[in-house]
Amino acid sequence: MTDKKARMGDVAALSGLSRSTVDRVLNGRNGVRQETVRRVEEAMRTLGYAPSSLSARKIVENQSIALILPEGTNPFFEVIHDKTIAMTQRDRFVGSTFEVFRYDAYAPNTLNEALSLVPAQVDAVVLVGVDNDDATQAINELTQSGKRVVTIVSDTPRAQRYAYVGQDNFAAGRTAANLLAAMIPPGEGEVALLLGHLQFRHLLDRMSGFRQALGLARPELTVVQPRAYGSDPETAKRVIAELANKGDVLRGAYLAGGGQPNLIASLSSSRTSPLKIIGHEVTDATRRALGEGRFQAVLAHNMDEVALRAIEIAQGQRSPDEGICPVKIYVQGNLPA
Repeated sequence: MTDKKARMGDVAALSGLSRSTVDRVLNGRNGVRQETVRRVEEAMRTLGYAPSSLSARKIVENQSIALILPEGTNPFFEVIHDKTIAMTQRDRFVGSTFEVFRYDAYAPNTLNEALSLVPAQVDAVVLVGVDNDDATQAINELTQSGKRVVTIVSDTPRAQRYAYVGQDNFAAGRTAANLLAAMIPPGEGEVALLLGHLQFRHLLDRMSGFRQALGLARPELTVVQPRAYGSDPETAKRVIAELANKGDVLRGAYLAGGGQPNLIASLSSSRTSPLKIIGHEVTDATRRALGEGRFQAVLAHNMDEVALRAIEIAQGQRSPDEGICPVKIYVQGNLPA
């Protein structure tokens, strides 16, 4: 490579496409196959080619993106929704169009129904994924129709999606285990691994990372995993009551996800020794739990960063390889405003 500035003709030559085709990609025109877009983007990255600000603006202005976001009893679902919608209002996305669909996070078929409603003319889809065969097939069909599909927070890794944006959730589970291993005094006992649902891949990855790391760091501690409690508060209450009956045999708990932080925090009550609890995501409930000393730490996404990266990747403005975001660790003294 020389220091000569790359031009559109160089992109066309390296990608094996015509200048007119490259121009169509750069200007975000309709009717361009996804494979063609990929070849142009790959050539641009290789050459370090930066289109003019006018071309770059046209790409953004011509984008139509469907946002498919969960709803339910987990307060983090509303954080995902609100932060993502707020990001679409930024000046940098003026000219893009966004259409929002919601699905019931605890009823898998509703995601597939939402995916089936995505208009044919949209360029990309951003969604919180679930890991089941129907969702995998629906995402594959969207990809094969030429749409970029970007999963956020929870992946659908068996699908032909364009990118995943969020934490490395296996690493998040390992982080939780290492924090608890350091907090729990020496000796045998049990640690509860709690999650709301088994269809979300991010929860399964956290569970695997947690089990591995705690087994390595504190093999004398036994991991107990009650049944998933979903969105039903009565089921969650029974799960918590069963754990409370263990008394001081229970030394710690990891709330991998599931939206019942108030109930989990109640485990700390009426004990002769403190229970160490690690939660996930910053919500009103986890703020209270940290402020009252019932949670010792919360692992969290920076949803502003996740939403920004997801939209930019969906638009082709950022590489799909840039989707992994840091795991944030919050304690009582460093909660964000």
